Amino acid sequence: MGSYLAPQVKYQRGEPSGKDNLIELYHLTEIANSVARQDPVTGAKRKLRKSYKNHIADLPGKHTIPTRGETVWSLVELAHMPAPTRVDMPDLNLGLLNNLRFEKAPATGVPGFDPKLLATATPQNGDIYAYSAAPSPADRKDRKKRKEVGPLPAEKRRKL
Repeated sequence: MGSYLAPQVKYQRGEPSGKDNLIELYHLTEIANSVARQDPVTGAKRKLRKSYKNHIADLPGKHTIPTRGETVWSLVELAHMPAPTRVDMPDLNLGLLNNLRFEKAPATGVPGFDPKLLATATPQNGDIYAYSAAPSPADRKDRKKRKEVGPLPAEKRRKL
């Protein structure tokens, strides 16, 4: 099997290069000096009150570096994790799988299903409260009485 020799092509260096002084190239010297820990003129150490945050506050996104406890897993940490152990599970029973197969109901409805038994259906005898979650007749009388009497005075009400 023969070897392939790449053609002799000369590539130009991309701009800007990593060897260039990017702070000077992008005119960031003034900002870098304002947030520097040491004053370039006097050499005195400054307190770190000035920060880059003031200069980038108008940019979208989060500007705080999360601490180690706040970070979620990174891909590097995920790569160093041990492989998960395989759990041996029994095969599924074919009869169980067949029972879980659902088919569309026919146009005539589900055989053996009586829609009259639903809470939305009105019973044959006309009692609309028979199949619903409505109050019992005793509860209805109590509510009617409370409407007639009116609300209890403040001193007779239970305090919670």
